[in-house]
Amino acid sequence: MSEMTWIAASMVDGSVIAELPDLQASGLEQRMMDYASESVLLPWDNRPSNWLDATEPMSAWLILLQDGVPLWGAFILDRVRDLSKASLELKVVTWEAYLDRMPVGDAVFTQVSQTQIARRLVMDWAVTGMRNCLRVDADSSGVLRDRTYTDDADKSVLSCLQELSQVQGGPEWMVSIVLDGDGTYHPVVKISDRIGSTVQMTSFDLSVMTGFTVDEDWSSGKGANKVRAVSTADGDNRPSSSWHSSGDLLRPVVPYSYTPSTSITSTDTLDAHAAAKLALLGDGTNTVSFSVDLLAAPRLNVEWSPGDVVGWDAGEAAERYPDGSSGQARAIGWTMDFSGVPQLTPILQAERGGE
Repeated sequence: MSEMTWIAASMVDGSVIAELPDLQASGLEQRMMDYASESVLLPWDNRPSNWLDATEPMSAWLILLQDGVPLWGAFILDRVRDLSKASLELKVVTWEAYLDRMPVGDAVFTQVSQTQIARRLVMDWAVTGMRNCLRVDADSSGVLRDRTYTDDADKSVLSCLQELSQVQGGPEWMVSIVLDGDGTYHPVVKISDRIGSTVQMTSFDLSVMTGFTVDEDWSSGKGANKVRAVSTADGDNRPSSSWHSSGDLLRPVVPYSYTPSTSITSTDTLDAHAAAKLALLGDGTNTVSFSVDLLAAPRLNVEWSPGDVVGWDAGEAAERYPDGSSGQARAIGWTMDFSGVPQLTPILQAERGGE
């Protein structure tokens, strides 16, 4: 039987502070290039003797392990002790949110590898001199970009990374957790042109599925066949991309105009954003979603990880889903539900040309 357990570690050096076998979470989420916040409970009964250190806000972080493999980690932002409650309540947020609290200063990059721009953003303003256990692992890239960052723009490392990653062909990044040989745990910002596999790593079938849905959505912001990107960065002028169209002749024109960042002045950069957004919205948001038994399904971070291509086969459900009962897609994250039998739901993104 697979074992799920929690530990607390230091945000400064990654050393283990305490084991927290009775920690309770109703649900968790991880998504590439974004953060998630949750609330967890530590019952007063059977709490460790050093529970104050293990739950110290902005000092300790919590890590969920499955058979010793790190699945998820988040640092403590808020600790609530209520005399009327049977548990200590902890509000936690994943390490990506730490990047949102790190301001970016002045820097100019001219024809620099996009993964190295991302690495410098994290290293220069979120790691060096910040007294934390955060690390960076950046792959090389042949994609060269220009970027200018200024202190007075008040941009965070997170917002700059997200802007850079949202252009067409932009770099990808995510935070994973590694266990060092000395027993310390470290959040690592992994940066690459593409994270994960391009071939199917594993598959889920009805033997492990607990639910299966297909949702085709053209709500506002979920589908568009004509897209432009605009900014407000240049005084009275309004920098804008051209309109990018998908060539969809089966539907009326469905336009979508959005602002990827208020600090962009280059129309080439805005065109790259518009092209990337059209690739996401051009066919609407067609979502295949399935949940699986966490303890019986292919192992997260062992047989597959966020960024990998995974497959599914709903078998007997093919009559309801002739266009989606089986297939493959990229898992860009996951959610977990612990309200009953532990369940995991991969967050899927269809593979599109040009990625």
